[in-house]
Amino acid sequence: MGPAPVIVVPFSNRSGDASLDWLGESFVVSLRQALDSAGVAVMTQPERDRARQLVGASAGVVLSHATLIRMADAAGARWLITGWFDYDGETLRAQAEVFDLRREHLARPAPEAGKLTDLETLQARLDQAIRQRLAPGAAVTPPPPPLPLPAYEAFIRARLTPEGAAKIKLLETAMRLSPGDHRVTLALGRAEWAAQHDADALYWLQKIPPGAPESLPAQFTAGLAAYRLGHFADAAKSFQALAKQLPLPAVTHDLALAQARAQGRPEPGSLETAFPAAGYRQLAQAVALASQAKWRTLPPAQRLEAELEQGARLLQQGAWAGAMQAYQAVLQAAPAGSPALAAAHAGMAQIWWARHDRMQASREAQAALALDPTNPQALAVRKELGPRNE
Repeated sequence: MGPAPVIVVPFSNRSGDASLDWLGESFVVSLRQALDSAGVAVMTQPERDRARQLVGASAGVVLSHATLIRMADAAGARWLITGWFDYDGETLRAQAEVFDLRREHLARPAPEAGKLTDLETLQARLDQAIRQRLAPGAAVTPPPPPLPLPAYEAFIRARLTPEGAAKIKLLETAMRLSPGDHRVTLALGRAEWAAQHDADALYWLQKIPPGAPESLPAQFTAGLAAYRLGHFADAAKSFQALAKQLPLPAVTHDLALAQARAQGRPEPGSLETAFPAAGYRQLAQAVALASQAKWRTLPPAQRLEAELEQGARLLQQGAWAGAMQAYQAVLQAAPAGSPALAAAHAGMAQIWWARHDRMQASREAQAALALDPTNPQALAVRKELGPRNE
């Protein structure tokens, strides 16, 4: 498996207010999510820390552009993304800098400005400009609903805090301020697992529903927690369900260990504890490319059916970008009056509902029901939206 092609480093703080330093990491979090959803691999924080060590740069020290480029080169990255932000008490301004290390070219997308309380909205605009540069034509996954600023601050500060009680306390604060947010729930479950609070980890991880973008890493960590508690049969169930969607070596290895222990057989070896996110991206891309090559040979009607099946499968897995791309392909190709149009609109409604965008979910559900008043997926979304949409 090759290195991730993009390294994103925290944006520098030009405001002079050290209490806002956490914003620098928040741009990393936002960009990572946006690029991941477009199929662009981004280095994790541990990978970024190792790259820093390769060039002998101490943690917490502001690095020059030359050192950042050496760090990205040492890590084998194709792109380096950094930037700056400033805040004058009323307006937050930010600009990204995108280095193409292969072409030795620097690009600066237009700066963004807005209120500090609209931080995630500002970041979404910046993310879109960078995503279009690095992955033009990629399906756009709707970003998660913004957290209240104090919750977002606690969530980001937790990322910067070593594993342990302090990290858990920050995430509990974020959860209290924004109950039910799946990003925070997953982070809290993982932090509890890292602190060996396995029962607490399971409590949080099992709150993430199937189909949510965070469901696969949550299921993986839940399996680890159940295994460490000695609940080997439960761990095997978690890994077995995960292996159906993610048949990668780390998952199948952990499944074999849990099954052996559940059957009372000692099994040499230890669990793989790092979620294979990069492998998941590569698997999803390989499946998509293989499917596209196969579908080109199909008659139009069968191609639409295959796209719908792919959309439904990806929707179930929480792969929103791929599912949306499949449904959009149907909407563009299906002739007027085709039953596939209603199914595609219903699939889009499910995606928007899962992403907590009520307006878009309602619009797509209504479009589906206008074509097929009995469509069960659209009816289910309309029911979830409440009486006003009945």
